[in-house]
Amino acid sequence: MTDAQPAKSPLPDFDNECFRGAKLVDEGKLEEAAEVFRTLSERADLAEGTRCVMAVNLATVYEKMGHLDTAIQTYEYATGLVLRGYTWIEERRAQFLFEHDRAADAIEVWEGILALPFLTDDTVKRIEHNIKTARAKQS
Repeated sequence: MTDAQPAKSPLPDFDNECFRGAKLVDEGKLEEAAEVFRTLSERADLAEGTRCVMAVNLATVYEKMGHLDTAIQTYEYATGLVLRGYTWIEERRAQFLFEHDRAADAIEVWEGILALPFLTDDTVKRIEHNIKTARAKQS
């Protein structure tokens, strides 16, 4: 029989860096902490939700440093990360509705997406095209 081992994080370097960033904040080494949280918030191998938390940590560090405008921009960055996932899911839902002859419902979802802040120009163009296509199908 083998000894039971605790589950290891799939990203041990993430765990270590996160704890290191928190320790740096506690030690008052804010510039170093900001670099740790900035790097973590930009890591493409991390889930967007995790990256959002790291961005909020970064915004908190910027606030402690007195960089309020940068903190605000960092909160906006975190919001953008969340919206990307949400937007992707909503676009899939609208496409599903459209493909199942529910164009009016699809249009409603697409219009809801257009009301979101922080959309890229490409996303806006794609959704506007989809709405136009769905309206044409309704006619």
